Amino acid sequence: MQNQINALKNVLIQAFFKLYEQHQDDHIYACTLVFNPYLSMDYIAVSTQRSIFAEDEDSAQYLATHDRWNVSKWRYRSLPSLSQDLAQFKLTSVNEVGHLNFDSSSIESTIKSESTNHLSILLNALQQTKIDLVQSYGIELDNILFFITVPTQPEIGIYSAQVLNTPSTQLDDFLKSKQPLQLDSLPKRMKLSQYDKDLLIDLAQIVEIQPYNYLHVANEVYLLSLEKSYATTNPYIQKLIDSIVAMTSDPKGTFAMEKEEILQRINQFYFNAKSSDEALSQEAIYKFTDLTPDKASV
Repeated sequence: MQNQINALKNVLIQAFFKLYEQHQDDHIYACTLVFNPYLSMDYIAVSTQRSIFAEDEDSAQYLATHDRWNVSKWRYRSLPSLSQDLAQFKLTSVNEVGHLNFDSSSIESTIKSESTNHLSILLNALQQTKIDLVQSYGIELDNILFFITVPTQPEIGIYSAQVLNTPSTQLDDFLKSKQPLQLDSLPKRMKLSQYDKDLLIDLAQIVEIQPYNYLHVANEVYLLSLEKSYATTNPYIQKLIDSIVAMTSDPKGTFAMEKEEILQRINQFYFNAKSSDEALSQEAIYKFTDLTPDKASV
């Protein structure tokens, strides 16, 4: 196992150091190892404080504040040649994370008890990578948050961030951003683009397929997130979709949502829209959900 860790560590160090050399003056605040949908390592990405939009700058050229932890919108990624080196490593036991205890007080013992699985090997490699970057390269990492990104399993990002980083306000901010969407967290007024409206209708249609099967819904919704325009979607809708996709994380259905709960969340976007012109039409909403006006809450 140590040979695997050493091989992966060397690739990770090389990939991170290249990015660090290019962007260290822009204050890197986070680094993530990204997997593709086939669970092979895809690339390493970093994001910088300087890349976040400020009011006196062109918003089209910068990262929106609410996308601070949205890895799909980060611009700085490892070189294709290094990504090919990463691709040889594959995470094949990700479902085991569904059985892990996310209580930070028990993380260390959990890792030890799972020392033979692929996730543990990966986390060990990342931990050793951080140690070598500090001791051998003299890089200060205290202000850089490290985590793993697996498209269909956001809870791995949460777990890895807790394991790889010491408690901090930045870690708290990251964990808060990954919490499941709550209905009462939606803004009282919300502007929806036409793409947002179309996506919500597509989402409702998927949920209404009979008989309801949460695994089928999660897989179909994941395909929606692969569309080119998805990156421009309302961030609250993205959080809802992340929550739905995460239902596949545990075969026992720990993260499964009932059909009615998803439909209620979809309808909440309609009722919180800024105006009737910018909202989904009532006909569209009620056509694809079983909520009628008297059942839907404002």
